[in-house]
Amino acid sequence: FGSSLSVGSFMSATLATDPTSNTYATFTSTSMEFYVAGSRALALSSTGGTLHGAWSADASITTSDRRLKRNIEPLYRTLAQQATTQDSA
Repeated sequence: FGSSLSVGSFMSATLATDPTSNTYATFTSTSMEFYVAGSRALALSSTGGTLHGAWSADASITTSDRRLKRNIEPLYRTLAQQATTQDSA
């Protein structure tokens, strides 16, 4: 049971599925949908795609532009100030 997918100026797909697991993919001229155990997991079209169900990632990328921020302080200072403010209230 294996699969391969190649996308370029055209798409070529080879899928081998386990007929007992109800896992498969459908392709039309405008969309692709992937099903796992009979449930839709991923839908793709020319305008984007949708992940269905619960997904997880083994890594993530977060970006932040320091040039857009003001009054940056270390977190420990802010926490200490908050603790002092709470104690005096």
